Amino acid sequence: MNSAFDEGGHVVGVLGDSLQQAVAKPGMRKGVSGGQICLVTPFAPDVAFSVGNAMARNKMIYGLARCTVVVASDQDTGGTWAGAVEALKNGAVDAVTTDEVILAGYAAQSPGVFKIVGKPFSEENYGIGLKKDDTELCTKVTDALKKMESDGAWKAAWDKNLGPAGLAAPAPPTPAAC
Repeated sequence: MNSAFDEGGHVVGVLGDSLQQAVAKPGMRKGVSGGQICLVTPFAPDVAFSVGNAMARNKMIYGLARCTVVVASDQDTGGTWAGAVEALKNGAVDAVTTDEVILAGYAAQSPGVFKIVGKPFSEENYGIGLKKDDTELCTKVTDALKKMESDGAWKAAWDKNLGPAGLAAPAPPTPAAC
């Protein structure tokens, strides 16, 4: 919103918290009075921020939008991904794209509602963050992953969680050297 406003564009800002606080800011007040910004909210003007309000605000954003681009979001943190999936369920958008495993997770949670189509855009590696040069912990993690592969736990976890989406388990990735 700020970038569009800063570049002289016109903006509709959907607030999840205090309208009173937003219009008290000099830049915002100037934008509203100059006709550059229209602020809307489904909440009382003095309401405080909450995660629930932010998620409800996102539903309003998806309802107003012709297109939604989710730049970044953590899975299962609510808000953005939850709104994108809800917009897909409700037919407000035609498709959602992200990492194939995340898509498979959503498809598996709603059997018969979603399906993965097309081919992947790219191949991305997953990582486990460890303290730099902690080879002892890196070796333990690598050994645990190799054990999961050898005893079938890796495939069983895949099949249980992502199998309902119709996504066959690929070959397990080879961990990088520690």
